[in-house]
Amino acid sequence: MRIRTGFVSRTSLLLLLVIGGACASPVADVGADGEELRLGPDFPFADLPEPIVGDPIDPDPAPELPEPPSEIAPEQPAAAPFADLVSDGSIRYINYGSAYDLQVNVVNTGTANTQGAAARISINGQIFDTTLYHYWDGTTNHSNVLPGQRGYLLVKNYPMTTRLIPCSTASLQIDLDHTLQYGDFQGNDTREVLFYETGAICDLKWTTPINAATTGIEPNSVDLDDRGTGYSLQAIVSSFANGRRDGNRCSNCHNIQSAYPYNPPVPVGGISEQPVDPYAPVSDGQPWVGGSDPWIYKFLARPDTGFDGKTPYLKAVFRRWYLTGAKL
Repeated sequence: MRIRTGFVSRTSLLLLLVIGGACASPVADVGADGEELRLGPDFPFADLPEPIVGDPIDPDPAPELPEPPSEIAPEQPAAAPFADLVSDGSIRYINYGSAYDLQVNVVNTGTANTQGAAARISINGQIFDTTLYHYWDGTTNHSNVLPGQRGYLLVKNYPMTTRLIPCSTASLQIDLDHTLQYGDFQGNDTREVLFYETGAICDLKWTTPINAATTGIEPNSVDLDDRGTGYSLQAIVSSFANGRRDGNRCSNCHNIQSAYPYNPPVPVGGISEQPVDPYAPVSDGQPWVGGSDPWIYKFLARPDTGFDGKTPYLKAVFRRWYLTGAKL
């Protein structure tokens, strides 16, 4: 129950004031300026409501403010599909006595199929007409090269004016008129390449491209491994490039924060500050070749499958490099 209080006490106070005024000295004694004590607007409690004694009343809750609109990131447009052919650095040739047929090995590093088949290329400044073929992928022959898979540009009747020698080099530019590629493809159509014929293998060094010319393993699109990367062992181990079909660099798993035994001083997913020297310590005080416990042995001992497995192709490449002298 709420009880009103204070009315009696205030009335008593007023009576005391009135009585006190009657018993007091003359007005002049109260204030020489003629002011008088009065109940009115100047009384400090005159306009206040009567106090209420009892359980306190919870104040009205503060009005709920509308929630600010959430910041929704604008939807990013999907990346446009593109086809990007890259030479793997090798040209296989077939000698017919009076002319050669050339197979210029390429990889589609884009996200969509190539388009068309006819294209022009340049070899040592001489222009030739070519036709693009997709390497057999185990199910069907495609008219275009699929993303991440391999093909070749066929040059018919390459002249015998200069006899081709295995492992001789040439300057190559593919798809001169951009009839095969489209979208945001990179300017990577020009590079130095090696001529080779089946059975003739060129030197595989730490810094030379990995391809059929240097490994002796003919390219195809059947095995989902690291065939024909076109990079060097150094570029792969230094995480300058990826040597895997899943697009991961070595540093995605092997880095300064890694729990794996091989953990070079590289950020997660980053690249080495300097190209890895196979003879210099790179992790745990051991190099890839030499030392008391080189990494090449541990790499070759890994299984072919599994999370930390190494594909048979890449292991075969490292084994060939090591057995042929581990050249720099």
